[in-house]
Amino acid sequence: MHKTVRKVVLGLIGMSICSQVYGSQWREPLPTFEPGEWHWVDIPDTYCRDGSSSGIQVNYSNSSSDLIIYLEGGGACFNNITCSINPSSATREPPPAEGIFSRSNDGNPFKDYNYIYIPYCTGDVYAGNRRNVDVSRSVENQQFVGYSNMTRFLQHIAPTFTDADKVVLSGISAGGFGALMNFDQAKQILGSVDLRLLDDSGIPFTDEYLESCLQSQWRQLWDMQFPEDCTECENEQGGGLSNYLLYLQEKYDDSQFAFISSLGDTTIRFFYGFGRNNCRVVIPSTRASDFRKGLFQMRDEVVQNRGNFFLFEGTTHTYLKKPLFYSTVSGGQAMNDFVSDYLNDRAQNRGPER
Repeated sequence: MHKTVRKVVLGLIGMSICSQVYGSQWREPLPTFEPGEWHWVDIPDTYCRDGSSSGIQVNYSNSSSDLIIYLEGGGACFNNITCSINPSSATREPPPAEGIFSRSNDGNPFKDYNYIYIPYCTGDVYAGNRRNVDVSRSVENQQFVGYSNMTRFLQHIAPTFTDADKVVLSGISAGGFGALMNFDQAKQILGSVDLRLLDDSGIPFTDEYLESCLQSQWRQLWDMQFPEDCTECENEQGGGLSNYLLYLQEKYDDSQFAFISSLGDTTIRFFYGFGRNNCRVVIPSTRASDFRKGLFQMRDEVVQNRGNFFLFEGTTHTYLKKPLFYSTVSGGQAMNDFVSDYLNDRAQNRGPER
């Protein structure tokens, strides 16, 4: 049986067998396509922040059951400035055949994987579940439904890849945050599969380096979704976002987490900078020294030995979708080789000491 057809047949069987376990979580599998080609799939009841419909790009493998679910980046929408540079509708263009999406580069650890590419259009780092929101007088009636969209995406992905041995939930920038924010529900919907996180340039900080007022603004505006039993995910000041990572590590102590970032990422420093001066900053920018300290704190004190970090000098933002995925080196190892080691359970932290 053709491998792509087999995926869908197994998905239909899986839906029948697992309906008692998953109930309404499972929906019909994604359509069958020829392997190696990108195809857009509309997903019902998914929306962008301007109210238009959304969907996903699919590219099947002909040689592997493994899957990477990639969440695109693109900033966030929480004031006039940030909303103006954030996409409000979904692009239906597939990603370029570079970085992790190159099937011709033998150095690509995802060369033979199935690809799911999720465009970013909700402005809420895939974490929101709030409709018809007015950010300001000039940014009205926004649909911050990235989290609920992900629920529906995953409900179609799960029965399509019932034979997957390994699934990597990944993303860049806002998509990196989104991969982290959706790890729990992905684990619940995908079931017992070996699910791993690969977060490029979307690492949350503790309240010491990511102001609680900014975290609180995001929570309220987007209605950020957290598991009900994550009692430490929000504190009295509205902070505590980094505790979600601790929650995941304790709940899924056999799961793997990997993080990539430059030590001076100017883009994330810009967004985190809106929290300065109790969220009354004029020119937003986190000091480079503070950003560096925040990353080291997450690596050495929060995550510790329960995840792998690839940190390096520089200010560049995002790598997975670019040729930089192969040329960026830290601690004597190229990024693509670090990711390969991570997927094979032999990765070590790369980057300087504090």
